[in-house]
Amino acid sequence: MKPGGTLFISSLCSSDDQNHTLYNGEVPYRFIPTPEHLLHELKDSGFSILDWKVARRREFSHMEAFARIR
Repeated sequence: MKPGGTLFISSLCSSDDQNHTLYNGEVPYRFIPTPEHLLHELKDSGFSILDWKVARRREFSHMEAFARIR
């Protein structure tokens, strides 16, 4: 990614305050973080959060975020 470039994230996220892992039998196949967890991961990876929103849903919500590399 070029310095100053913008990253767009579109991800399922937890509808409650817990991270979730989905399994196929005993094999984990998808991690569904809380919005806060995902934002912290972006910040810890050197991104500044430009904007974000969460569409709340019953089982799992959906998050969109724009971030820029610092």
